[in-house]
Amino acid sequence: MKVIHVGEYVSGGVATYLRTLVNCQIKNKNIEEIIIFKSALNSEKLIFDSSKVKVICYDYRRSAKGVFDFLALWKQIVEMKPDVVHLHSTFAGLLRVKKLLRRVPFRIVYCAHGWAFTRDSIELKNQIFAKVERVLSRGCDNIINISESEQFAALDYGLPAKKMVAINNAIEIPKKLPSKSKMSGKLKVLFVGRFDRQKGVDILIDAARELQDIDFRLGGRSVVGGINFKDIKIPSNVELLGWLSTEQVATEMIRADAVIIPSRWEGFGLVALEAMKNQCAVLATDVGGLAEIVRANENGILFDADSKDAIVQTLKIQTRNNLNKLGKQAQKFVVENYDAREMERRVFYYCYL
Repeated sequence: MKVIHVGEYVSGGVATYLRTLVNCQIKNKNIEEIIIFKSALNSEKLIFDSSKVKVICYDYRRSAKGVFDFLALWKQIVEMKPDVVHLHSTFAGLLRVKKLLRRVPFRIVYCAHGWAFTRDSIELKNQIFAKVERVLSRGCDNIINISESEQFAALDYGLPAKKMVAINNAIEIPKKLPSKSKMSGKLKVLFVGRFDRQKGVDILIDAARELQDIDFRLGGRSVVGGINFKDIKIPSNVELLGWLSTEQVATEMIRADAVIIPSRWEGFGLVALEAMKNQCAVLATDVGGLAEIVRANENGILFDADSKDAIVQTLKIQTRNNLNKLGKQAQKFVVENYDAREMERRVFYYCYL
């Protein structure tokens, strides 16, 4: 079987998802070849230790012209004669229009990685997004929802139930699990992700001004509509780390008391699973897939979205001992519930065959 993955800006959660899924697919004896298309701009490096995998970068910038350039990839994809084309994120999903115009001899699988109509937009805008998705859904064989909350939202907006399956995101679980470093001094809270409005970094920085007895470390960069830090005075207790590699993220998590995810909306939240694997308590907003992953006072803490005061009040009452306890419970939870091997198995049998 030949599988082609197609992404637009492959960074953050989409990049982590692809790394995880493809690493498992490499071990699947039924898949002989894997090709990944990703934009040269705003995408992370994807490196795999296997001759099965080929990564192709294409020139692209999100614009009207960029859309036409992106759709032009279709000819190259068809010439490769795949068995499955797996589309990742909303813009990559535009390729489904090609199947609406002409039948193709391969399966098309689509994963939005967070529906556009679940964002904090006005309802009319959400309805327009949903209408577009309903039309384009005719151009694919299967739709993967990355959490139960995404599945329910898609059903509420009228997407076809018979094509959809909820397959939770997951991570690779190492044989030897990480252990937390011994902590001292101020509480250390880590943020990892895009510095975009969705992720709520602006709210976190405002909250940090009122939490001078806590050190905040922010790893990431702006991708789409992000924060311009030139216009913001960064508090002295906030350190910007830049974009971090997978290995650097793991190191930072080991050195943190907690990972905070102040997202305004979130389809799933892979960084929460990575934090749990690294024995970190997760402090997250009560939205989307995060509300499924984080069990309040069991493996982390939930707080209201889009609220500086919620972050301040949540962090003010935390102790290192409590966060350490939650982190240990979180690691056990992720091992038992979010193993990538099960995710890959379900993707293959539910969507590729």
